[in-house]
Amino acid sequence: MPRKLVTVRQISAITPIQGADRIVKATVDGWICVVSNIFKPGDRGVYFEIDSLLPGSDPRFAFLALKTAGADEPTCPSDIRVRTMKIRGAVSQGLLMPLTDFPEIVSKLDGGISNEQGDVGFEDILNVRKYEKPAVPLSQDSASATPLPDFPVFIPRTDQERVQNLPDIFSTHGSEVFQESTKMDGSSMTVFYLNNSSPYYETLPDEIRDIGVGVCSRNRILIENHPRSPSLFYTTARVLKLHETLAKIRRNIAVQGELCGSSFQSNFEGFSSGTHNFSSLPCMILMSSNICHAERYMRRGRHDLASNMSQSTDINL
Repeated sequence: MPRKLVTVRQISAITPIQGADRIVKATVDGWICVVSNIFKPGDRGVYFEIDSLLPGSDPRFAFLALKTAGADEPTCPSDIRVRTMKIRGAVSQGLLMPLTDFPEIVSKLDGGISNEQGDVGFEDILNVRKYEKPAVPLSQDSASATPLPDFPVFIPRTDQERVQNLPDIFSTHGSEVFQESTKMDGSSMTVFYLNNSSPYYETLPDEIRDIGVGVCSRNRILIENHPRSPSLFYTTARVLKLHETLAKIRRNIAVQGELCGSSFQSNFEGFSSGTHNFSSLPCMILMSSNICHAERYMRRGRHDLASNMSQSTDINL
């Protein structure tokens, strides 16, 4: 499910900030935002999540330009990144602005659109998009190479909802049994198989169409030995024999997970040098003839395969 960056939320509490007369802390679901003291409990506001990129050309966000620019960014960026900030000693997560500042959203709500628990995203009508960390500069050979294809439209991404956006999770699902899992900090990796009966088969790059098996990063279909393809993704898929396994199943299927290791995210997880790990999610993404949907791959006869695919495997590369 795509992440909703801009939503309409209701303030549940207002807390004063010691020594500050003009600003207060507003509680919005699981988030705490520092706001001007014009808000009161029960008010609705437009909430922008952390890592939202606001269009600098919109005068409603001009007051943020100097406050949010990082040390390595221009003082007047064309886009304004919403960050976690500390204001008068109070941590502020995200941005909350008055609903009345956004008549285009008000008109949508007045038109009867449902907005239960902030389930509608308004980022598109405000031209807000998600901040993505700048890519590592390409070498001269890579820069001149043909760009890689976009991530497949027939596979959903691995986005996970933030717990702060699920304030009622325990009251609505408190009696259910949950499986505990850990979100690893690495790079999203998808390996898929698509047979020639799929309507999406012709959209595959020529380099992978013969075998029907593709490897993807978060945003791109990777081509083996392509100058722009990080080699670790294909090397990992080969070591784990995912090409052979998925081709034997001969169903339209994808395995998604997190490729972690010493080469990713400044080795946040603390792997030994040269060690990498692919942790797949506990579900497969099955692609029918014209739709895609997530489904736990645990029906009779499939449990062993799912268990094998869901293992974390250390790979020395």
